[in-house]
Amino acid sequence: MKTIILIIGLVLSVGSYAQTQADIKDKNWYLTKLEIENQEYLRPINEEANSKTSNFYYESDDMCWTGFCYGYQMDLAELNEQEQILLVGGLATLAFPQDCDLEENNDFDHLNYYFWSNREDDRDWYINPLQFNYEVNGEGNNIELVFTNESGDKAYYNDASASTSVFKAIDIKIYPNPVQSVINIELPASEYQHVLFNLYDITGKKIKSYSENWSENIQLNISDLPAGNYLLEFNLPENTGRGYVVKLIKE
Repeated sequence: MKTIILIIGLVLSVGSYAQTQADIKDKNWYLTKLEIENQEYLRPINEEANSKTSNFYYESDDMCWTGFCYGYQMDLAELNEQEQILLVGGLATLAFPQDCDLEENNDFDHLNYYFWSNREDDRDWYINPLQFNYEVNGEGNNIELVFTNESGDKAYYNDASASTSVFKAIDIKIYPNPVQSVINIELPASEYQHVLFNLYDITGKKIKSYSENWSENIQLNISDLPAGNYLLEFNLPENTGRGYVVKLIKE
């Protein structure tokens, strides 16, 4: 049996997650999660993915781009800050793509491109640009940007330009890992009432969720899952962005 001592980040001041009119320009936005056709896909956890630290950037209508493995210039972009709408008339691959070697990272990159791209063959989006509504939640260094495309899919970003950490470190124990059936989780006493656990396969696709009362001892039964590698995310129900993620091995 192996015990792992982790430092888990839980978002500070989650009660302040009200929509704001924060400026999204001149910030390096870090893509944390995609929601495509009602299925959530978490950003991969690996060294290569960690190096892709800027995934959306808007300086002006002439300088706006998105990307993960590859970078895409947004053509004919138009930002309406009053109505919180971004119009995009096309995507052009940048001359300096951020190539990925890992398949899981390329898969996530394809999902990101799918989110931002035109899905109608007979649509001239230079004439009829795609519309992306957005909202900015939080305040100070704890800011989340959420884009919604015309199909209702969502892309979640954190502000990678923030100069200080937005997480409060607390001690947590998870064991055993590898696990055969039951995961034991020890949390410190806290004023939080609930905690949310999301389980993803190694591609980042969410396959299971557990909502539990905050307790110093929590058990999660995953005996019904096949053997393999998984990602276990800790989060607060009020937080729509990415929580803290640890790799888990099921035997």
